[in-house]
Amino acid sequence: MTRTIRRARRPALLAVGSVLTAVLTPAAVLTVTSARAAHAASALSRNVTANLFEYDWNSVAQDCTNVLGPDGFAAVQVSPPQDSYDNVDHYWWDVYQPVDYSIDGRLGTASQFSSMVAACHAAGVKVYADVVLNHMATGDGGSDTSYGGASFDSATLTYPAYTSADFHSYPADCPESSDSIVNWLSYTEVTQCRVDGLPDLATNTTAVRDTEAAYLNNLIGLGIDGFRLDSATEIGETDIAAIEALLTDDSTTGTPVFITQEVYPGSSGQDSRLNPTSFEPEGSVTSFDYSYDVTDDFENGDLAALDTIAPALPSADASSFITNQDTERASSPTLSYKNGSEYILADEFLLAYGYGTPQIFSSFEFSSYNQAPPDASNGDVTATVCGTGTWECTEQNTAIDALVGWHDLAYTNNDTVANWTSDGNDLVAFSRGSDAWIALNNGTSAQTATFTTGLPNGTYCDIVNDTYSNGACSGTGITVANGSATVTVPAGGSVAFDTASAITSASASASPSASPSPTTTYTETLDVTVPVNTAAAGLNVYLNGNLSALGEGGANWTAGDGIEMTKVDDTHYTATLTATSEAALAYKYYLGTSLGDIEESRTCAATSNRALTVANGTVTDTVVNWAGPNTCGNAEAVIDVTVPSSTPSTDTVYIAGTFSALGTGMSSANDWSPGLYPMTLIGTDEWQAIVPAVSGTTLSYKLDLNGTWSNVEETSTCGSVANRSFYFNGADSSYTASDTVGAWEGLGSC
Repeated sequence: MTRTIRRARRPALLAVGSVLTAVLTPAAVLTVTSARAAHAASALSRNVTANLFEYDWNSVAQDCTNVLGPDGFAAVQVSPPQDSYDNVDHYWWDVYQPVDYSIDGRLGTASQFSSMVAACHAAGVKVYADVVLNHMATGDGGSDTSYGGASFDSATLTYPAYTSADFHSYPADCPESSDSIVNWLSYTEVTQCRVDGLPDLATNTTAVRDTEAAYLNNLIGLGIDGFRLDSATEIGETDIAAIEALLTDDSTTGTPVFITQEVYPGSSGQDSRLNPTSFEPEGSVTSFDYSYDVTDDFENGDLAALDTIAPALPSADASSFITNQDTERASSPTLSYKNGSEYILADEFLLAYGYGTPQIFSSFEFSSYNQAPPDASNGDVTATVCGTGTWECTEQNTAIDALVGWHDLAYTNNDTVANWTSDGNDLVAFSRGSDAWIALNNGTSAQTATFTTGLPNGTYCDIVNDTYSNGACSGTGITVANGSATVTVPAGGSVAFDTASAITSASASASPSASPSPTTTYTETLDVTVPVNTAAAGLNVYLNGNLSALGEGGANWTAGDGIEMTKVDDTHYTATLTATSEAALAYKYYLGTSLGDIEESRTCAATSNRALTVANGTVTDTVVNWAGPNTCGNAEAVIDVTVPSSTPSTDTVYIAGTFSALGTGMSSANDWSPGLYPMTLIGTDEWQAIVPAVSGTTLSYKLDLNGTWSNVEETSTCGSVANRSFYFNGADSSYTASDTVGAWEGLGSC
């Protein structure tokens, strides 16, 4: 659904002062090799988001680690994570047709999603999820299925989480017999009729609000820091406010999660409640009119008018962008990758001018509206590979990477736009206070002029066209004297520098011809789950092996010479390996600095060396036991639990009890604390936990949903369940418990 509204043209401004002379400089070329920004800001001084549209979860994780974090991006927006309609043609918009609120879907598994969030957080990048709350999927009618295997029937409005009572319909709610929006000026039709035939959820009801809030809170619990609300106009500000009131705070910061809302510009005669400004109390709002205005000025050779754009939303409440998945496919599209250097220049302007919370959009190439992203035969999206003629990774463009750091510096210091200069057509230049300066040339010829930059006197590196590192520049630099500089701006390109790119030392590669040949770097992310009692040992998890193959140095397999992994939580550690060739690594995990606590098999026998090739991927491992002072030589219990079929698929079963009695350091003062030990879903309504112990010990325990005790287990008649227990009576004993939960307190009939 795209409603493109363009403004009337403005007269061009007169040029400001400079004499412009053409020189022969090649046009800028879109590249996909990321140039690590040498002056990327801290996480607290960032506000640029990368919208990695329909990247799968593993690709997002890799991008956070290798690009977004190092280059100074504040956040990444990911496509809708919920399970969605498995349309036989696997169109791109399948993910915007929800079937179920489970996370397994077209872009990856729930485990991969969690690993992606952890990897992004480890890189200092927040994660925002695009969420679809206005509607559910419309299939062919009858029994249709989702990518995750869930069944639904859009004809009878039957979905895993909803029945027909949870939807708006004609004539009770929607006044149109077609049940679809006809009058876009009417608040009732827009919020209670279908858009594009999609079943419209009754977000004005408690049942729907509670279900949607539970989905969002589950994502928050998984580490999601914010949401883009798809089709927010069609939900309505009142319903959004009610849903937001049910949300928990960001699990990392303890503050409300970030919200941005998809709201199109208002039209003459439209109910004021549908205007973008009406949604400001609930969070940031998409500034479509700004995108349209910037596109118009670039397409009409009127960059001089960029300084007079007057969007409806104040900057503090606006989510700004050049294009998104809808506008690049509209009948009158905004700029996109198809516009080449013009699109990159527009994104540079977006970052430099600083209106709103800027978002850089990256996606895949397409030749028709419905075209799917690169995918497998079953529709699962395949890994993003930039520069192959299929994916357009704008977030990895060298100019964009440089401008993110440039933007972060100006944003940190709250610098305003100053020293605006224009030739009246294709060339503009301006500064942000006295910290950063840029010139943009959308013309077909390079231009040279003397500009007032406002920066302190000195020599600066052009961070767009040269490489800056530790005070040295690969180019000759740009000299500012008395606040001015003579600069040549390439055709279809830009020049930018800031106080963080001041040249303080000579560069060994001052001449472009002397620049070293680029070195290809390969990375591999290791993601390992370890036994729950690792934290109790007071030791970290390390990686060891033939590390010299990676160029790490040191002796192979030497205690204390491994790589310390990054702790995500007590049972989850990650590490990113880097090599200049596709190196083969043999490795194992161990605790502390002694190889005496190396990983063991479930039977406490030595495990074989693991192996991988460092080749830009992600490896997921599991350690079952540690040799030495932990679980090896002890017994273990396998606890299998069958739960009621009414248990929400988005909830997690937890086990709690007297773990300190097991003598394995699993718990002490936290006995019976909820939320410590999640179980694993191993089948339909079947959960499992594997618990280590020593002989002569008894564990008392109970089960609950979501680790809060608000939904502790009950009998089928809703009576209280006595503590469950098991006893170990021998050093080599094992125990298998098969439990059944009759009902959950506070859920269903209890």
